[in-house]
Amino acid sequence: MTREALETMGVADAGRIASGIGLVTGGSLAWMAASRGEQFLAVMFAILAVSCFQDLQQSPPWRRWN
Repeated sequence: MTREALETMGVADAGRIASGIGLVTGGSLAWMAASRGEQFLAVMFAILAVSCFQDLQQSPPWRRWN
């Protein structure tokens, strides 16, 4: 949803930005769930974070904003 919204607004690196947001959000929520003892939820968000990290590794370099 984030990527589509950014693409609609005309942001050039929408996929990379959305993956970065997903990485931070997934990692944060995985840590929070693990600290509360919710193992299944922690694993699900950790998988999301790893998927976003892999997407960032495979994407082309950043484009200039101008």
